[in-house]
Amino acid sequence: MSEDAARIAALLSALTQPDTTAIRNAEVALKPILKDARSVPALVEVLKARGNQPDAVRHVAAILLRKRIAGHWAKFDISTKTALKTELLAVLANEPERTVRNGAVGVAATVCKLE
Repeated sequence: MSEDAARIAALLSALTQPDTTAIRNAEVALKPILKDARSVPALVEVLKARGNQPDAVRHVAAILLRKRIAGHWAKFDISTKTALKTELLAVLANEPERTVRNGAVGVAATVCKLE
């Protein structure tokens, strides 16, 4: 897992904790990261990290990806867009966890609207 993806995964993990202070701190730290286009491939990497990340973290990654991908999509070149679409299809085809799969469906629907 890349350094960006590991940092995002740690912050997403903090969002799933019952501690409101940790949640607020994670939200503050995530805001500037999500404004960068590099966050999209990192979120996809977290989404497809089935054995390494808890399902709740991967589900939150899918939700954030669905909300943020539209703003960054035009910044990517054709090869990056193709790679992201391929990885999303792989997640959809192989994901056993329903909540994560439904989140990935939302991301795929957003990408379809953008294409």
